[in-house]
Amino acid sequence: MIGKIMELSFSEILVVCLIAFLVFGPEDFIRRSRQFGEWMGRIRSQAHNFRVMAEEELGKKSGLSQIKDEVKSLKEDVLIHPDTKSPTPPGASDV
Repeated sequence: MIGKIMELSFSEILVVCLIAFLVFGPEDFIRRSRQFGEWMGRIRSQAHNFRVMAEEELGKKSGLSQIKDEVKSLKEDVLIHPDTKSPTPPGASDV
């Protein structure tokens, strides 16, 4: 929803800038527009950092869920076939 709010056409941005120029005056308008640009840069940077952190966490959790699924399937195999001999590791000899 926020993405839809922030989608402004060039003409809408131009009208907003013109009104801000008339309200604040030329000197104050330049200072305020520079400040607004800095704020937008900070917001974009924070949003990017948040997105990267969220993707990293989701990646960790998906890897963790894969491990949990493997452990669960191994437990089920052991519970279903408790009498079978556990497999020997490769390279180990059966003596």
